[in-house]
This record gives sequence, structure tokens and C-alpha cells, in this order.
Amino acid sequence: MRRPSVFLLTSFCLLASGCGDGVVSIAHDAGSDGGGAGDAGVDGGADGGLPDGGGVDGGSDGGSPDGGGGGPTRYVDASERLPSTASSTTDALLFDADGDRVADLLFVSQTDAAGNEGGVELLLRRGADLVPSPMPTTGSWTFGAAGDLDRDGDLDVVLTRPARTSAQVALLLNDGAGAFTFDDTSLPLINGEVNGLSFARPVLLDLTGDGAPELFLPLSFSLDFTDDMPSVLLVNDGFGTFVVDPAGRLPAIPDLEDWTICAAAGDVDGDGDLDLFLGEAERQQRLLINAGGTFSDQTLDDGSGAPRLPPDTVRSYHCEFADLDGDGDQDLVIITDASTSSGTAVATENVALWNDGAGHFALEVLPSTAGPRDSRGLFVTDLDGDGHLDILVGNASDTLDHGGQALEILHGQGGGSFLPFAGLPAFGGGVYAVPAADLDGDGWGDVFLAVGEPDPATGSLRNRLLVSAP
Repeated sequence: MRRPSVFLLTSFCLLASGCGDGVVSIAHDAGSDGGGAGDAGVDGGADGGLPDGGGVDGGSDGGSPDGGGGGPTRYVDASERLPSTASSTTDALLFDADGDRVADLLFVSQTDAAGNEGGVELLLRRGADLVPSPMPTTGSWTFGAAGDLDRDGDLDVVLTRPARTSAQVALLLNDGAGAFTFDDTSLPLINGEVNGLSFARPVLLDLTGDGAPELFLPLSFSLDFTDDMPSVLLVNDGFGTFVVDPAGRLPAIPDLEDWTICAAAGDVDGDGDLDLFLGEAERQQRLLINAGGTFSDQTLDDGSGAPRLPPDTVRSYHCEFADLDGDGDQDLVIITDASTSSGTAVATENVALWNDGAGHFALEVLPSTAGPRDSRGLFVTDLDGDGHLDILVGNASDTLDHGGQALEILHGQGGGSFLPFAGLPAFGGGVYAVPAADLDGDGWGDVFLAVGEPDPATGSLRNRLLVSAP
């Protein structure tokens, strides 16, 4: 059986010297100078609420996406407002780090082949300013997610990365005022040699009803990239210490069919608990239905003989649940990276999966500004306050030239219809996260671009801020 191509592993720090901890880089070689900021959604994407200075879940108030009703007509480069760093930024989180009900920014970066040191950077929002805050030294990480892991009333962070012998998952524990402690001892050691490699964001979901989320860690490849590996569920003791699930809550998936690159949790069938979507690499996708905290694979059979997912092969990279058409159920957005199965990089199309309300899905290709790209960043929010969710997509550049279209915005028109937004500045570099927050209180989302690949013209890894404008 054909195995999926793994073009994203272009800098094999896992096998090379000088990358430290046997950590794999997921972006191409990086340049020398840069800057850094961005944000990604924990309390603000996919639910219609655009975080702003008034609160983490503060919505916005604007008009139509074409500007005719008061919405933004363009976005202005304001990257000079961001502090300057030089690292390959592969994720960015938006969450209230210091308890002031204002969404702050955390950037996650990897050590790249140019030797730029990876780590985490926290920027606290003080009015319209972004103020750096001290963070512990963590080393190279790739992705993150925020949640109250120890039930102490503040938001902590889970970090993940692909690594051969060192930990692929660790915690940043919050003291409630935005001071974090790095912790890799409250979890079992999950590494590439034993468990397989993780190239995905972690998923937090409470399966035991105690208010402390469990941690689903998608795994994809064996260390030599010849076999698939089962994902891991880590169960929380209620106070932020995790063990590998002893109850067998996850179903077995057939061999060579479990190359999970992304995952998302959402209640697809309206029964009040969270189900799991598994985004597979160049395979039919998978849907695990939750019944009392135990999952069954109902991709092909919902129990009455009907498939829940279409048979389409999709090359998933990042996936999120959201009610895209406003009908009250959870649809799904999947962005896809480039395929190299043929030996040449080929763009694949981003898609939506439409829910019929009972957890059965139909696939539709999403529109694009200029055809499919090598997409990496995804954020879903009501960007202009018109009551319709919009989709933000970040595109990589090293494998396929995006022609300056590092960011795409698909403006929701209602009823599941989207139109590409044309008023975006063009620039080089590969973008891995595209979160949005209303920084200036005008009711419109401003967009952060986490740059994981350098601008080919300048070699810069500077992250970017695009401010909405009338």
C-alpha cells in the first residue's frame, strides 16, 4: 500500500547533527533576521467571537466584507509594532495569560537549520501595545494549545514537537499572573523511537467530566517513516498529571491507514459530548464517535450502515470544527499541504465538510484567491463582525511559490458561501499560523502571521501584523 509523502520533513534535524534533542524541523532552512508575533485561537476562533481588548470572548461590530456596510476594505502592514526575533515560528496562540480578560499572544518556534534557537515568546496586551514577558527556556517546539490543565482557574499551555528520543509533549504551567513554569515531568515520555513521530497540534478535551481536560496527541509515522503509528490519549488525574489511557478509549485503526497529521474535537451528532476527527495524510479521513467517553470508528458505518465521511482522499494539514453555515451544527475546515507522491510538489485543495446535523458529512472544495497552495495556517472567526464566520489561511513558500499570497481570507457570505478577499498586501515567506484579534477596538480583526519560512528576497523571518482599515 502506498505510503503518504512527507515533504514537510525537509530539514531532517532528527537525523542530522547540531539540532539538539533529536528534534525534527518541519520548515525549510531559515534566514538570518526577523521579528516575531502572532496569535492563534483558544478563546476566539471558530465560535464567532473575535477576541479584543474588552475580553477574551469579546465579539466585534462591523459590516459587510466588501466594505459597503462598514467592514474593512484593506489590511495595512504594521509589522513594526512587533518585537524582533529571528526564529522559525510554527504556531501562535491567543489566550488570556495573565487573568485580565484580554487575549495575549504566545509564539512557538523551532530551532531551524540556520541555527536560530527555538522556544516560546509571550507578548502581553497592554492597550494596543504588545509587551514582551519573561518565559522559561524550553528549547525547540512546534505547536501548542491552551487550557486549564490543573483546574486552578488559569490557562496553561501544552507544547508538542516531533522528536526522536526526547519528549514530544510538555507543559507550561501558569501561576495565574502570566508567569509560566516549564514541566515535562507531569506526563509520560512520548518519543519517536517508542511511540512514533507527532507532526500535529495537541487536542484538549474533557472525557471524564471533572473539568480537567485530557490530551489527545496525534501520531503519524514510525521513526524510519515506513509505518503508521497509533495516536495516544493521555488522561488527566484532575490536577495536571497525565498517564497513557489505561481504559482503551480509542479504537484500533487498520494498519497503514492511521497517518494522523491533524485532529479536532467537536460534537458532530448533537449528543452533548465531543467526538474526534482525524485528518489523515493522503487517505480517507476518519471520524471517531464518543459514547460515554469511549470512541468508536464510524467513518464507514454509523451503526446503521451509513458512512459518516465521504470516501474522498484528502491530504490534511490543519483542521478545525466550526458552524460555517450557521445552521447550528459543527462543520469542518481542512487545509491541505502540498503532495510530493509523484516526485513533484503538487498543490492540494482546501475543503469544507458540511454536517447534515446528525454527524454525516459531504465534502466541498473551498474557493481560493489564485488556485490551491501549500497551506499551513488556519483560523476561523467572524473577522468583520457581520455575523458570518470567515476563514483565514496561511501558505508556505519553499515547496511551492505562493506568488506573494502568504495570507488568504475567505469572507463568509452566510449559508456556507465564501468569497476571497482581495485587499491584502503581497509578501514572501511561509506562514504557519494566521490568528486574528481586534487590537485597536474598531470592531474588525487584525491578523498576525507567524512566519516559519524566510522571505526568499530578504532572508527575513520577521513575523507580520496586518491591521484592518476602511
